Parts: sequence; C-alpha cells; structure tokens
Amino acid sequence: MNNKIQYITTDLEFESAENLDSIVQELGDSIVIQLNQWVDGKYRVSLSGSGSELRFSPEQTINEFCDEIEKLSASSKALWDRCINRVADIAFESGSEPNHLTYHLSANLISRLERLKIAVDITIYPIGTYNFEDNNAET
Repeated sequence: MNNKIQYITTDLEFESAENLDSIVQELGDSIVIQLNQWVDGKYRVSLSGSGSELRFSPEQTINEFCDEIEKLSASSKALWDRCINRVADIAFESGSEPNHLTYHLSANLISRLERLKIAVDITIYPIGTYNFEDNNAET
C-alpha cells in the first residue's frame, strides 16, 4: 500500500433547476462527463479532465475547466450564470509521507474562479482509496 500523499484529480460540479445539456454539449473533448442527470430535484453535472489531463496539478486542471467555460456560447454562458452551485472539487489521497504536500492556486486563477462563480472544495480520501501504478504527485 502506498502511504504517499497524492493529488488525484479535480472535478467540476454544477447544479441548476434547468436542463444543463447545452453546456455539456459545448464543453469539448477534453472533458469527461461523469454525471449529467436529474438528482434530488435539480439537474446535476460532474465533469473531470480526460486521460491526458488526469494527475495534472489542481491549477492546470482548473484552468482547463475555466478555459472551456469561458468559450461557451452566450446562451450556455447565461445558463451557467443561473446555476445554483458551481464547485471545483480538488481530490487528494491522504498518507504519511512526505511530511506535507503543497499545491499553489495563483491569484490569477482565484480571480478567474470568482468571475465564473466557482467555489473550491478540497476532498481528502483515506489511504488505499486509489491504486496508482506510478506516482506523479508533486512533492
């Protein structure tokens, strides 16, 4: 079992009272749709980066999401603005080494997130939740 603290991925999650299909259809091939359905009285979408974007840093992945959202058509951007919840969920697997792991979110990215009304969640999973063959996490 690997006891290294590791960055796993970042998901973009958003919810609305309105159908979100137009946004999902415009997001491009760099995005993997994990969920796009009616759940608990609202439309919910959960996205992650495609294989080439998995295991990048949170900064890189979130910037990719922002790039895609900023390219939306006017009607899809208006729908995005009406969403009731927008979150970039940064996931880590906990561990006992190294003593700490630091990832930086730049002021420019924080400004972009604010403009796009995206909050940030950080989720930490127990050791062993993910099984990685290689360790690409920054230390």
